[in-house]
Amino acid sequence: MTEDVPKGVQIARVFVCIGVKDWVGALPHETLLAEFELPESETTDLRKEIEARLAAGRPNGVVLRETRGYTSWGADSGEVIRLVLFFGASAGLSGVIGNALYDFLRHLARRSQASDLDGSSLATPLSRDEALERAKWSVVHHYGLDVDGLDLPPQSDNELNLLSEVEDKETGGWAFGFAHEAEIVYHVEIGFLADLPTVTKIGREVRRK
Repeated sequence: MTEDVPKGVQIARVFVCIGVKDWVGALPHETLLAEFELPESETTDLRKEIEARLAAGRPNGVVLRETRGYTSWGADSGEVIRLVLFFGASAGLSGVIGNALYDFLRHLARRSQASDLDGSSLATPLSRDEALERAKWSVVHHYGLDVDGLDLPPQSDNELNLLSEVEDKETGGWAFGFAHEAEIVYHVEIGFLADLPTVTKIGREVRRK
């Protein structure tokens, strides 16, 4: 931790969803997800920050939106911000665009660490059950809220049937495969970004019969 946030500073929950789509009405087939906690004073220009990082190689077909809400419910009280970015499949999460977006997420992760008063966000190995729960939650309650496709993503954990699981013992990360309905498979990768176990990469695959 590089600095402490004084007591009384309001913390905001920031959800970031970055997806690649074949067309505007499709569900993204490649998605980066991340969740951070930042002082509300540091969240004013999040949209401008990501726009600046896209400026070097802005892809076609960009959809960018920011929504803000508020919760007043015990420990979860505070502002909730969702930053959602979609762009066309020709760009992909590679090259100039991909590097800029990964840098943006790493930058937020470092800022989130700096606001962590008790060290709870520091890297710790995830158990199999913790990783599995996080993977399912990410598909249903994070990806599922932001993707904006004509097809419906999973609506509950019960709709995801575990197909595979792999633990990366060197990094502490996990990879899971889930079947959704007859033809859809979600590949979920959970790892660490600047020591935060909050980054989830989701791939969506349609298996043709």
